[in-house]
This record gives sequence, structure tokens and C-alpha cells, in this order.
Amino acid sequence: MNFQENIAFEKYHGAGNDFIFIAHDILSSFTKLQELKNFAFRLCNRNTGIGADGIVFYKFLSNAKSLNKIEILIINSDASIPETCGNALRCLGLKLIKDKFWNGNLLLPVNYIYPSSLDDLSELMFLQQTQPFAILQSAQFSVSDKVASVQVGIGMEQTVEETNFKKNFVLHISLDANPIFVQLANPHWVFLSQDFGKFSKKEFNNFGDFAQNSLRENISNGPVPKANIGMLWQKPNKEFCLVVYERGAGLTECCGSGGVAARIALEKLGKIEKNTELVSFKMPGGIIQISSPNSIPQFSDQRLLIGPAEFVFNGTI
Repeated sequence: MNFQENIAFEKYHGAGNDFIFIAHDILSSFTKLQELKNFAFRLCNRNTGIGADGIVFYKFLSNAKSLNKIEILIINSDASIPETCGNALRCLGLKLIKDKFWNGNLLLPVNYIYPSSLDDLSELMFLQQTQPFAILQSAQFSVSDKVASVQVGIGMEQTVEETNFKKNFVLHISLDANPIFVQLANPHWVFLSQDFGKFSKKEFNNFGDFAQNSLRENISNGPVPKANIGMLWQKPNKEFCLVVYERGAGLTECCGSGGVAARIALEKLGKIEKNTELVSFKMPGGIIQISSPNSIPQFSDQRLLIGPAEFVFNGTI
């Protein structure tokens, strides 16, 4: 790789889940996928880099009148490349209205960037998808022009399955129901237990790591794919609380697609009605809302994610 000049960046967060935004031009400086991953890993390091849960490379395509296409590539802090990220998409919506590329009202499809300069993309075949993987629906500033509430459609569930543990397997916490596997653009495994309400941060971290590794091998009909782990409980006041252990970032302040998966799991378990318009989830970094399936003109049905996004700072590296 060869950088000819300083690289401009901006940092945003969606309810505490933070991202570094960099224009797509830099991608042509890399010829090997591992080089790009190493670059992202270094920048996301909170001690020696900028510090973030991930990087978003973006490409805005416009005609003479307006922005008509958006492409992004997300890389997690551990250098893995996810299929989607609801919080990154909300931050994208804020960036677009802040930079006056979008009025916050028109529907904007979001596609993947396909970094064709890289050597081996066999593990990333999903980047060749030509259909949008998300739809920015609306955004409006709240406290200032650095904070916004953003609404994004992140598709529909592809698979929803109740998972059963192998006979004689004993879990060290008491579950309120069998965990639910939800395949969105990315995979989620949702656990419902009132025990989570008493967990420390260390206990959440340990359970998330356990579920992503040895626990998923103890399912009666075969291993669950490595997924984002949702740890869900309900307070006496009926408020739903959710902590997510992500595949690429570990414990996170907020996970938008994790909220979508949690709502779908509650529907599957009969805890809420599917036609309930909005369900709120309190996460460590803030509150997000998830909709029932919505029909969006010109696009397939979508689950809508609604929540905050905030600009943090910008700079060069």
C-alpha cells in the first residue's frame, strides 16, 4: 500500500457504538485483503489508534441534481467484515444530512462497495450482491446539527429457529425459553433470561464468549453458526433490556441489528404481537426502537431501526 497524502476521517457513534468514516478512494491503495484488514485493526485500536468499534468506507454517487446511490464497506475492530450494522447505517444517515447530501426525507438505498483492487475476496462473496442491503428512510437533527434521530430499513429475517440443547446438557443460568437463532443479513442468537439483569460486565463478556464458542456446539440438531449473542431480559416495569456480544467487537454499547433480532425472537416466543408497531430496547449506550414489518414503496418489506447518531470529531492520519 502507498498513501500519497494524509487521510481525512470523521468519527461518529450510534448510542455508543462508534465508527471511523473514511472516503472509499483509499481502498485502491491496497492490493491484498489482509493489508486492508491490518489497516482497519490498527486504526480501531483504542490505545494506539483512533479507537472505534469499526471503520466505514463510503462512496457517494451523484447525478447533476442529487445523490442517487450510496455504497459502503464496514470492517470491524477485529478486522472481520460484517454483512450489515444498524448503528453504522444510522451514523451514515447523520453524515449525509450533516454534509447536506440528503434532506433526510427521500428513501436512499445502500449497497456494498466491492473493492476490486484486492487479491482474494472469496470469503466476501456477499459484497457482489447488486440489490441494496439497507434503506435509509429518514433522519432529522435533534439537539444540534451534530446529533440526529435516524430511521433505517435493514431488511427482513431470513431464518428464525428455536434451538434446543443436547440431552443432559446443563446451562449455568436459568433461561426463560429456548434461545432463538435469527438470520438477518448477519446472524444472531438471542437468549432470554431474567438472570441477565444481575450480570456484571465481566459476566456478560464471559457468557457472550462462551455462547459464540463452545455453547453453540451443544445444540441437538447441529452447531449454531457463529453469531452475535443477544442477552435479553425484561424489568418489572415491562422495559426490555438488551446487551449484545458482537462477532467482531465483543461487548458493545449498542447493536442495531441485535435489537431487530431481539424483537423477532420475542415474536417467535409469543412474548409480543408481531403487529405491535414499535418495541423499545434499552441498551448500555441508549434506547433503540424496532418496528413490525413495513412495506416500503419500490423495495421489499423492511424491519425499521430507529435510534440516535452523533458526530464526535474529525481529523487526518
